[in-house]
Amino acid sequence: MAKSRDHVETSLEEFREKIIAGVTSLGASSETWTSQQSTPIPGALTPQEQTRALFDIVKEGTSQSKVSLDQICSHVEPELRADLEQQEQNSTMVVTMKTNWETIKRQRQLTCQVMDEIEQHWAEIQKERNEIGYLKTKTEQQQEHATGNAQRPKEDGKEQGRGQKILGQADFHECSDQHMDIDRICNQKDFFSEYV
Repeated sequence: MAKSRDHVETSLEEFREKIIAGVTSLGASSETWTSQQSTPIPGALTPQEQTRALFDIVKEGTSQSKVSLDQICSHVEPELRADLEQQEQNSTMVVTMKTNWETIKRQRQLTCQVMDEIEQHWAEIQKERNEIGYLKTKTEQQQEHATGNAQRPKEDGKEQGRGQKILGQADFHECSDQHMDIDRICNQKDFFSEYV
């Protein structure tokens, strides 16, 4: 399966130092590179220095030269290349896991926020239900009271008349008592006038 050029360029740049440090022999790679690209690599250098020089040459080169270097590294150092690809997969997996974790965290926060809003809304609904129940009960009581008063006016009128009658009788008795007192005083005056 062919890798995309962007992927090759990215992985070569990302793993440049690891490849340089991990190369054990660049002899065959150097010869292959020189035959394909016609750019000589000095042979008096250590494998790491040769690899660094090769990367410097490739950095200035075309995308095709980068793909060629990737293929050469894959053939010459297959274990190193497999290690690097495994590291790349692992780091991609770690990035994916972190991204997923952040997504889960955000979703959890949103879920908690929505649950809080639902609880607040539920509390408001319960409060409104309680208020409606209270108003309904109060209205029913007022209606019963009004209905009860509408049925009682005759009785209340009788009681009121009876009360007025009783009050009237008390007033009459009080007036009679006062009248008798006045008569007595007057009679006493007459009695006293005899002596004057």
